Amino acid sequence: MGREGLEVGVSRFLAAGAAAAAAVSCGNPDNQIFLVSGLIPNSFITSVGSAVSAVVDIKDSQGNTRPVSVFVLTNRADLCKSLGNRPDYFQNPPEAYVAYVLATVADRLGNFAIGATNGASASLLITAGPGNPVRVYGGVGGQVSVREFNQNPGGEGVGTFDVIFADGSDVAEYFGRFKTQTCTALKQVQF
Repeated sequence: MGREGLEVGVSRFLAAGAAAAAAVSCGNPDNQIFLVSGLIPNSFITSVGSAVSAVVDIKDSQGNTRPVSVFVLTNRADLCKSLGNRPDYFQNPPEAYVAYVLATVADRLGNFAIGATNGASASLLITAGPGNPVRVYGGVGGQVSVREFNQNPGGEGVGTFDVIFADGSDVAEYFGRFKTQTCTALKQVQF
């Protein structure tokens, strides 16, 4: 293949990739999730129904409590209201959902590497609803970037992410952007 043939092939490949990315991400342009590679069954959100955030106290692996900024993107509408009614929403699902949960150092802006000290963590939660288990895929690589975070009423969290989620042989990389609304009910949620 000559240079012209190679250039045409590369151009077609790039155009097809752009079309595929556009096809798998719909909805609010402030909150989008794109599949980069891999496959985790039932994990993709074509339209983000809710994007919420808060500073939440969590226990680390040693049992110590520490505050983290938590950002949740899900396919379910009115998540904050659901969390207010059900603090165990993510453990005992009242409905089917897919949720991307991102956590960073509390009240800080910047880039946070998954798994690094003072970095970020991420989980992908999937369930078919009541009576079904919640499948948890941990973030094993990537980063979360937070460029704005205001946890006051009416505040927002704004940023991007590029995370590889895995559990056994199921592995997928997603990237996206978020613009969350403060949700005080998130502070009481049991993760």
